[in-house]
Amino acid sequence: MRPKLCILIALIIACPVGYGLTLKEDIHVYGDGGMNARTDTNDAKDMASGSGDQSYHRVLDIQDDSTSLQSSYSYSKNASLKSNILNHYFALASSEGGPQHMVSVYSNSSIDSQSSIERNGNSLSTDYNISTRNGNLSESVTNSMNRGKSQFIAESNLQGHFDLSSKLLDKTAISRGFDLQDLSSNLDSVVDKGSRGVIEDRTPLAPVMLVGGKEAPPVDVNSSIQEGKDLLTEKKFDEAFKKFETATNSAPQNKFAWYYEGIALAQLQNNEDAFKAFEKALVLDPNYVDALISEGSILRNIGQYDESIKVFDKAINIAPTNENAHFARGEAYLLQGDKEGNNTKAIDDYTKAVNDFELATNIKPKDRQAWEEKGKALMKLGRTDEANDAFSKAKELKGVVA
Repeated sequence: MRPKLCILIALIIACPVGYGLTLKEDIHVYGDGGMNARTDTNDAKDMASGSGDQSYHRVLDIQDDSTSLQSSYSYSKNASLKSNILNHYFALASSEGGPQHMVSVYSNSSIDSQSSIERNGNSLSTDYNISTRNGNLSESVTNSMNRGKSQFIAESNLQGHFDLSSKLLDKTAISRGFDLQDLSSNLDSVVDKGSRGVIEDRTPLAPVMLVGGKEAPPVDVNSSIQEGKDLLTEKKFDEAFKKFETATNSAPQNKFAWYYEGIALAQLQNNEDAFKAFEKALVLDPNYVDALISEGSILRNIGQYDESIKVFDKAINIAPTNENAHFARGEAYLLQGDKEGNNTKAIDDYTKAVNDFELATNIKPKDRQAWEEKGKALMKLGRTDEANDAFSKAKELKGVVA
């Protein structure tokens, strides 16, 4: 029998004069095993996560004046794996006062990726090559030189079966910020190969937003987000979306802007674009619990209960006492039990739903809706007396602010 997980790590630290670290690692996961691997340095980041047959390789080298991250990730769906979870790979090259080049891909079928991020003195380069089937990919290049405010330069969003090859070279980015014209001349075309042919897309400089030959005044991103939140409260979802869209266009590295844009889109019943917005927030912060809960809720609402539960699991692993996460997972178990019908699997789902609603009411005893849903789940299990007690508690809390 093959092992579920095989990891080989070589770590070399040598610092006779300056600082030096080299990490070499190979990970192989088989069958229904899971993976969550992550690299996080100032200049280079990547992450690989999911279930099924997977291989991940990285070589990280950090010296006084250079950083190099070479990584590859491959995944193919195992026929015996019942879960339809979305596996994820992401890479980000980030330089203070210079460009940021990000790519993120999700798929439930296959991913084959190789990425190279090199920072040497004042030079930054990336080389991303990704192939996938049944995938969703987001890629962006932004400028962070303007007092920490990100400026949009180029992006690509792909779905389905595709190949992507993308390279960036900026020779003088890190010490002084960078010149947009210089970056444009060194930004290779993105080539997307799919069933509809080959598209070569070289994004012009127009999105930089020039007004009368001068750079447009910077958008107050925090104000845009707050105004959008106020509009959400007033149920003016179209107007709220426009505020958040302004924020994400001006600051694509702001996770809160993407999160609230997703909330507005979900309220507008645009689940597909809402999911993408939550995904972008999670690329920026994989531990963003509210975005995980919202992404899981989208999956639950479209009937992908197994996938939603896995996302809620991740949120609960990060924040075990988050009442909203337990409530959301309880709802998913309850709906999945209804889908299963009257069998052993349904009973197991209803039992797990009761446990989650029990935890939710322990964390927030005045949550009327959690008591009501707990009663529904108990009723499904035939535990009538306990269900009535839960319904009575919910009735007592009617009008009470949780």
